[in-house]
Amino acid sequence: MAVTKENEFSLSNRQNDYYGMLPTVNNHIVIALDAMGGDFAPLSVIQGAGFFLDNLVDPGIKVLFHIYGDKEKVSPLLLKYKKVSNNSEFTHCSDNVLANDKPSFALRHRKDSSMKAAIVAVKEGKAFGVVSSGNTGALMAISRFILGTLPNIYRPAIVSICPTKTKSFALLDLGANVDCNADSLFQFALMGSIFAKVALKIDNPEVALLNIGTEEVKGNDSVRGAFELLKNAPGINFKGYIEASEFLEGNIDVIVADGFVGNIMLKTAEATASTFINLIKQEVLSSWAAKMLVGILLKSKLNKALTRFNPKIRSGAMFLGLNGIIIKSHGNSDAISFAHAIKFAVNAISENLNQKIINGRTGIVQRHIADEGELTSDLAVNAAKSAIEKAKISVDEIDLIIVATTTPDKTFPSCATIVQITVADSLIKSNNRIKYALVIGAEIMSRIVDWEDRSTCVLFGDGAGAVIIKSEMGSSGIISTNLHSDGNVDVLCTNGGVSSTDDSGKICMNGREVFKHAVDKLTASVEETLRCNNLKITDIDWLTPHQANIRIIEAVVKKLDFPIEKVINTVDKHANTSAASIPLALDYAIQESKIKSGNLVLLIAIGAGLTWGSVLLRY
Repeated sequence: MAVTKENEFSLSNRQNDYYGMLPTVNNHIVIALDAMGGDFAPLSVIQGAGFFLDNLVDPGIKVLFHIYGDKEKVSPLLLKYKKVSNNSEFTHCSDNVLANDKPSFALRHRKDSSMKAAIVAVKEGKAFGVVSSGNTGALMAISRFILGTLPNIYRPAIVSICPTKTKSFALLDLGANVDCNADSLFQFALMGSIFAKVALKIDNPEVALLNIGTEEVKGNDSVRGAFELLKNAPGINFKGYIEASEFLEGNIDVIVADGFVGNIMLKTAEATASTFINLIKQEVLSSWAAKMLVGILLKSKLNKALTRFNPKIRSGAMFLGLNGIIIKSHGNSDAISFAHAIKFAVNAISENLNQKIINGRTGIVQRHIADEGELTSDLAVNAAKSAIEKAKISVDEIDLIIVATTTPDKTFPSCATIVQITVADSLIKSNNRIKYALVIGAEIMSRIVDWEDRSTCVLFGDGAGAVIIKSEMGSSGIISTNLHSDGNVDVLCTNGGVSSTDDSGKICMNGREVFKHAVDKLTASVEETLRCNNLKITDIDWLTPHQANIRIIEAVVKKLDFPIEKVINTVDKHANTSAASIPLALDYAIQESKIKSGNLVLLIAIGAGLTWGSVLLRY
């Protein structure tokens, strides 16, 4: 007996949850200001906020400030700068982080600092970004501790936009990570590429590694290792190495370095620019005749060039990869510099930069969240009805129903058990009385995610898919399966259960380890299937993987040397829906006429346990 091409796949999803919405409160972008950070605080902060409101706000954008600091020092300034006062809320803080505080000391002991309070405001949703001129190490440490990192980001980096003679480029890391391995540099390149697409409006930014030469053999182990990772990486326009002497030419859009080298490069460039600008002002424009000559011949061009390389208008640097917009302005920023740092924050929020980084790292663009009161069984029933209708059979003809879910309606009676489609196939083969089997994957993952943990909650969605399997002799059907499990790998689980915590718990995941295991085990499962069936990878018409995230899919495809164009990818449409993932992907592929009659299709999946496996079928 075999499964015929009459198999039908369907889905049921409710309430689209689209990424990319502009975050506002009452149509205002809210920025938290650390009023006590920096050499000239709080004056530079309050004056900078005023300069921003007077000169830098784009039409149609409304900005409010939440200002945190010492009321004895800040309140008199707010009385003086009425426009800032009228567009802000102030919160007193009894402490502030000092320039010479070690990050660990600031994190543990500056409990009521203005810096921490501003970051907490982002965590609690009172603000969407922070601007601070305070201690860089402390700002990173406190931000990372309170906000955490974005999904699949393990080491945040500091990025800034730098000028060249023709255009601007993104430079990272600028000091967050002094020692970096190849994986970190690779991740910086990916984040930098996404940043350049959003901040610099470049569709396919060119990325290069900063090195002491352009030959592949030059550089330390980390740089050379990153080169190997990047040269064949999908989705990134990698151009190799670049030397420091070339960066002002404007040929590269993103330059990647470790934090030690990047910080020195940036400060050297800024000091050179400042010296050059001051030299022109002091020497070239020192006499009345020179001023007249410049005014007549070169004023507009000279002003344009001086403005382009003026460090004050490029004061802000972003902590890229954190779960919130954190902008660091120079410690010696004056009002104009701080105002431009605020502008940087507003732009990043307006462009929803962090969400676009999530999209780029996970591939998720939208997902679906079940309505309040809607149950997993409701989704499953809707998917089943649609599949039965498409299969052109009646409900009475269904002889077997199998439901797979991790989010049942009740503990018992069960509406689901975690099973594979191969179980349905074996049951049909062992029982001649079963003609049609209905296999359903249904999940409401939104009810077991921790919505405070954005490293996981943004990855999952709700949905259901159903498959009708018909027992019939023929050339199509399930050809082979393999299933594996390893209970020693505890990297994906919930933090509770009925017998341990009296509830279902919330999803906990070690993203880095899940990624490694998923890539290795899914690749091995494909190779096992090919070996057992005496096939080559080129014999597969369509690969349909579990839709966890695009990075896993791309990494598996790269290891297999399989064309990405022949991979069914729907993670952008519904995120990770666990048991519903592959049925939803199959529904899409069939409805879009990708998978056709006679195609050889390989399904691969991995889940908690860890458990993993594959199904090879002829559609």
